Amino acid sequence: ADVITDFTTASDFISAGVTGSATTVTIASGAAFADFAAFSTAASTALNGTVLVYVAYDAVASGNAYVAVDTNRSGNFEAGDTLIVLEGVNLVTEIVAANFIA
Repeated sequence: ADVITDFTTASDFISAGVTGSATTVTIASGAAFADFAAFSTAASTALNGTVLVYVAYDAVASGNAYVAVDTNRSGNFEAGDTLIVLEGVNLVTEIVAANFIA
């Protein structure tokens, strides 16, 4: 996974190959996920060919956000896709769909 240690929603952007919008990006709390497998399952459920980025802030109650990008556009989170960890992103207000750019 790529790790970003100083992400700030007001000034940082992630090149994900998609213009972020409510249609292409899903952002949800990941605090209740028991482990990475639970995150991966949720990401695969959310990624559907239209939604291409899934963000779980405070994933696995870690204090970090996990970002799944459906790089190969398969509609699942799987080998060949991109995983990004955003350290310290644990609130919904710390990331928005517009942070993702083509």
